[in-house]
Amino acid sequence: MYQSSERGIAEPTSINVNSCVRWFSPLPDEVGYVLAEGDVVTVSLGVHIDGYAVLSSQTIRVQSSPSPTVGPIADATCALHYATKAIINTLSMGTLSQIQSVLQEAVDTYDVQFVEGSCLRRIRRFLIGQTTIQERHAKVLEFGEPLTEDWVVTPGEVYLLDLAVSTGTGKVKAHPDLRPTIYTRSIPNSQNHANFKLASTRALFTQLTSDNLLHSVFPFTLRQHPEPSRARLGVAELATHGVLHPCPVIIEKAQNAVVVRRTVTIYVRKAGEVVILGGGEQEAKVMWVRSEKGLKQNSELERAVKGEGIKVVELKRVEGERMEIE
Repeated sequence: MYQSSERGIAEPTSINVNSCVRWFSPLPDEVGYVLAEGDVVTVSLGVHIDGYAVLSSQTIRVQSSPSPTVGPIADATCALHYATKAIINTLSMGTLSQIQSVLQEAVDTYDVQFVEGSCLRRIRRFLIGQTTIQERHAKVLEFGEPLTEDWVVTPGEVYLLDLAVSTGTGKVKAHPDLRPTIYTRSIPNSQNHANFKLASTRALFTQLTSDNLLHSVFPFTLRQHPEPSRARLGVAELATHGVLHPCPVIIEKAQNAVVVRRTVTIYVRKAGEVVILGGGEQEAKVMWVRSEKGLKQNSELERAVKGEGIKVVELKRVEGERMEIE
């Protein structure tokens, strides 16, 4: 086992249902959502050892009968599956334009939309795209946005593919009623010992700067605090001072839209070979669906999905909890 002074949560677990895209993580004293037959659920989480993070998201559907899902949800699932597979196969040897192209072809083929905020980004030690950190020499491809800088993928780098597909418009907004429960701490602003007015704020600030679980640049949930309800009283003042940045619950703007999402952590071993560290199909099988649409024969997307000449290796479980790479 790798010995490190710091390890833990890189992204708190969130359970996002139907039109919810990310960051829904209710506290123990809050009224939770009761899953119903037919709900589409995305589970997201992340862990790290010594700052090196692996994040993963998988989408499943709640159903009691073993039958395939059909209709728009099936179309969105197929688009997500093929786009993810094509991007993984293209990553180590393709260009950013090719990655954009195969994604666009996937959503056009299945008549769905990718969700705002979907991206491909390089992640490094303690850096997974937090809004509280201005990363130098960042490599980020925001899907649907114009390419402002053309960069290349280099062997030895790790990338996070965060892709969500919607049956609606793909436009998002913060939930109007649900309060954030996940926050990211600004390290620079934490150095300013402001004269906080509330005792609960001062107590939370002390906890943040002394507890290893909360003393991190990674997002954390108020559930990690010994008294979540008390911690909630202090977050507003800390957010006002810029010490904490909330991660609001994000939902699709279109009513009755359903979002499917997948997050994959990819290590580029060399040109033509990548390793899936998290979010692979070994973790959870792709939801059983049946779509009337399909890939166009010999299209750019179909060729990328086949990935001829590309080797994709995935962590697999052996002997209980131990994992290994082929």
